Amino acid sequence: MSHPSDECSRLELLVQADVDGELDVTEAAKIAAHIATCEHCANMHARLRNLKSAVRTRTSYYRPPANFEKNLLRSLEKHAPPVAASKSTRKSWWVGAWSAIAGGALTAMVLIATHRPATVLTDEIVASHVRSLQPNHLIDVPSADTHTVKPWFEGKLDFAPPVKNLADQGFQLEGGRLDYIGERSVAALVYRDGKHPINMFIWPASGADSSISVRETTHNGFRMYHWTQSAMEIWVISDANDPSIREFIQRWQSAP
Repeated sequence: MSHPSDECSRLELLVQADVDGELDVTEAAKIAAHIATCEHCANMHARLRNLKSAVRTRTSYYRPPANFEKNLLRSLEKHAPPVAASKSTRKSWWVGAWSAIAGGALTAMVLIATHRPATVLTDEIVASHVRSLQPNHLIDVPSADTHTVKPWFEGKLDFAPPVKNLADQGFQLEGGRLDYIGERSVAALVYRDGKHPINMFIWPASGADSSISVRETTHNGFRMYHWTQSAMEIWVISDANDPSIREFIQRWQSAP
């Protein structure tokens, strides 16, 4: 196992920030390049992601009822010191009571902030996209032939991803690779729009809406597109311009 270098110590906080999705595109690319060649930081990055995932999936979360605040204040009034008590006594009691309320509110805010599955998912997709742009990380099976790419996934995944070639429509299939998102192995198909690679991540939908209407979002400077089709969750991410990506998605959705 490798030992941390001075560079590792200097980048430690940035590695943690990358796991939390707090870096801009340039910094995220820098960290992705570093962990691709540094076993120590790659292991730390993986441990932090696993810890974040464990907190997200194993912690119970409860939403207080609508009348929670009103009932709490009523209870505080009921148990407050009598009016005859000295001002200092009543003041001390109220300070303590409101400190307890503030502490409880802070705890609730921490739990709510920690439980953000949608954000965690987009964090992972952006991180996978950025890593794929590093040398020799984009494609595991380089081919424009769907009859080569699709069979390559057999035995590597527990599902068969749909693979389509849109070369005649201006979007060349370049190949595919295995990736890991949302605690499972997924298929990553790579297309190209001119000089811009397009990453398409695919895995089986779980109780998701089967509508192919596309939902768009921006995360860490990347434009992302998500829909479900043929019982598959599909995410697309690229630095190509919006009109090109929308055209790519429309053609991909309608292709047989």
